[in-house]
Amino acid sequence: MKTVLFWITMLLLSMSGSSNAQEITFVKGGGISYQGKTIQKPKEILPIILQKESPEIVTAFNKFKSNRGAAQVFGFIGGFGIGYSLGSAIGGRKISGGLLAGGAGAIGIALLFGASANNALKQVVDLYNSTNSTKTSFRPFVKNDDHITQIGMNIRF
Repeated sequence: MKTVLFWITMLLLSMSGSSNAQEITFVKGGGISYQGKTIQKPKEILPIILQKESPEIVTAFNKFKSNRGAAQVFGFIGGFGIGYSLGSAIGGRKISGGLLAGGAGAIGIALLFGASANNALKQVVDLYNSTNSTKTSFRPFVKNDDHITQIGMNIRF
């Protein structure tokens, strides 16, 4: 019984390796998964999506990149405002309410830009995968988790 289960697992793994070799998937947190690797940086994502030579994909990617940059700028400003205010409180000085509120507002704006960037990246992934010429109905997704805190393998159908 164990050998049958082993061979079925090996068959599924070999099929998954060949079925999604050219597909990308959205990874929570603003990245993609391509050929078993998680890619977070836009400069590493760009060569992958340029393989399709579609202007719609490039337009959506540029929207993702600009929204992500704006989110990082507003996040930095908001984090500085809140951190400086709390640091002043810890140091015994008076809390600057305006700076604290401004920092919280900037973080709220950063969250909005971040959500918009993630939606644009999901659109890039959908456009990239919709232009694939090979369509299959059976596409298991295998992700190996081998980080310090995670060990295991996920198979999704």
